[in-house]
Amino acid sequence: MAPLASRKDRVAAAAGAVAAAVMIAQQVGGKATRDALFLSSFPASELPKVMIASAALSLVGVLVASRLLGQLGPVRMVPAAFGSSSVLFAAEWLLVDRMPGVTAWIVYLHIGTFGAIVVSGFWSVINERFDPHTAKPFVSRIAGAATLGGLLGGLGAERVAALLDVRSMLLILAGLNVMCAIAVSRIGSPLPERVSHVDGPTASGLRLLRQVPYLQRLAALVALVAMTASLVDYGLKAQVASRFESAETLMQFFAMFYTVTGLLAFLVQSLLARRALSRLGIGGTIALLPAAVLISGVMGAAIARLWAMTLARGFDMVLRNSLFRSGYELLYTPVSRTRKRRTKPIIDVAFERCGDALGSAGVLLALSVLPGSAERIAVGAGALTAAVALWLARKLHRGYVSALVESLRSGAVKLEAAEIVDATTRRTLDEASVALERDALVREVDPLLRRRSSPSEAVGRSAEPPPPPPPRPALSEEALVDAVAVFAAGDGDGIAALLDEHLDPRLVAHVIPLLDDRRLHARAGRALRAVAPRVVGQLVDALVDPAQPDAIRCRLARALGDCDLHRAAEGLQEGLGDWSFAVRRACALALSSMVGRRPDLARSPAIIFAAIESELEDPSAWVVAREGPDGGAHWLDAATRARLGPGPAHVFTLLGLAVDRDTLRLCVRALHAGDTALRGTALEYLENVVPGPARTRLWPHLGQSPAESTGRRSHEEIVDELLGSLDSLRGHDDRSHGEDGDT
Repeated sequence: MAPLASRKDRVAAAAGAVAAAVMIAQQVGGKATRDALFLSSFPASELPKVMIASAALSLVGVLVASRLLGQLGPVRMVPAAFGSSSVLFAAEWLLVDRMPGVTAWIVYLHIGTFGAIVVSGFWSVINERFDPHTAKPFVSRIAGAATLGGLLGGLGAERVAALLDVRSMLLILAGLNVMCAIAVSRIGSPLPERVSHVDGPTASGLRLLRQVPYLQRLAALVALVAMTASLVDYGLKAQVASRFESAETLMQFFAMFYTVTGLLAFLVQSLLARRALSRLGIGGTIALLPAAVLISGVMGAAIARLWAMTLARGFDMVLRNSLFRSGYELLYTPVSRTRKRRTKPIIDVAFERCGDALGSAGVLLALSVLPGSAERIAVGAGALTAAVALWLARKLHRGYVSALVESLRSGAVKLEAAEIVDATTRRTLDEASVALERDALVREVDPLLRRRSSPSEAVGRSAEPPPPPPPRPALSEEALVDAVAVFAAGDGDGIAALLDEHLDPRLVAHVIPLLDDRRLHARAGRALRAVAPRVVGQLVDALVDPAQPDAIRCRLARALGDCDLHRAAEGLQEGLGDWSFAVRRACALALSSMVGRRPDLARSPAIIFAAIESELEDPSAWVVAREGPDGGAHWLDAATRARLGPGPAHVFTLLGLAVDRDTLRLCVRALHAGDTALRGTALEYLENVVPGPARTRLWPHLGQSPAESTGRRSHEEIVDELLGSLDSLRGHDDRSHGEDGDT
């Protein structure tokens, strides 16, 4: 359970939500104002020039911002940036009537330079203010407030254009920036950082970019996506400029466009982001943006109509601010805070502006060569750069895995326990953590395992023998990365070959999902059982994760049942209380098999009888379609289990963990022997060994009422009578098997 947030944290989160809402509102309103002012003063053919100038100025601004972030920290730099932006908006409000053309240029340069810097800096403030565990609920609220702010900003800009004029919007933007500065300053100071030895204290952001190939690939992706956006954006704005004339009508169109795309981005982020990351991975989620722009851009270049251009640019904005952003931010997981501070502003802003400049240069070239077809050429070129970005996005996944492994080994990045139990983070990090040594993983998850264990059980665990050594050396790092690539590509033959060999324990995270694969689950189960003693903690975590399919968890129970280790027994015991009946039954069978080999691993009778009472409280949960993929041996034969039914058979499996199994087997057979005396003896035995509350609930499932129970005799007398009736029970079993065979 997450710890309760302090009052200081709640105040900081509230300030962050207000700042996010106002910041995105002024961003949306500012973009609408910028576009309206410029296109009402200049033709669309001038757009590439101002975009190139904005990109050049942004390069200078981001270098300054990167240095200030490293020296002052975002909590001091970001409010100052908002304050400076407010002063500029006020000056532009004074100049716009006297020098509209000059002011249009200044506003475009102002918003292009400050916009991305303050947004990136704001999220740095949030990321550094909260620890990862505390941040989860707060960040979602802050992101929701930002979306609401974008909606209000777009609607407000549209109303200002309809009721007042564009000049009034400049004064409103100045006031919004003052509000942002105040709200960000209320968020508070960052948490102390765990210093890593791998980052030099004076390395600049540009030097780090030259040294780290992974960051270079991130920068290339950002530049390509920005270049695509600028090319498609020109196509839309050229169409809009030819359709609308006044600044107010232009502002109304852009305000509504940014509002609708912002709302759609929120819906896509809320409904699809987690599913996309879960099913497609980081690379696949990022690739959705260039894929969509590639398709819509080809259509826009072919049709060259306002609606087609709007669709192409709309796809770009919606996906870039939702799915692409979700995957892109996760790509920074391998990057330490020090490196991130120095390089992220350069990548996010400088390379984005370089992409803008390259796209604008392409538009200028098209205007100089074929001015009549410049729109088509620009959008077609945008589709081409989207294809290159799509190729790079698909290649980034392997680089992400390698970079994260390196960072985890060096200590630059740590796996926190809170991140391991979080489903989305665990899925992302599992793909990279396969290259960690087993002892490193155990150190990270050991606090969770200690919380699940009782002190008495910890004493028993100290005496357990160490797991056997691996029969062959572990894979080299290069071979391990190649194996991960085989799993990521879904190569069935290659995966089968890896599973048939001795499985490297670091690949377990990739094998577990295959337990639900119709073709590979048998191989995956054998491979996991072979290495289960070395990865018990990882298997237990997957077993008790309700997000995993039941088929996977049932087969994990069997793998744990072959371990004969105290930690495995603890995990199976925890599974006895699972919400799924199939998983509870598989855990009981696995624990029964384990205890049959090592009686010292038996659980406390009190724990077992509590599980039995819980089962008997809700018999409706016993409905199952089939035996389930547990595959474990049962000490009751199939015919007896069929007569009992799934629920009562499971109850007797649990009873076999608390009382003598051989006598219980005789008792169950006697219940169905057709001999009234034997049945009475069996019921009397159960009455002796099953506690009263559980017995009262069990009786109806055996066709018996508590009032019909026989008189009490000693436990020894009852067992002797059951043993004396062994021959008649065998005869009954032979007849039953013959009937089953005839059937």
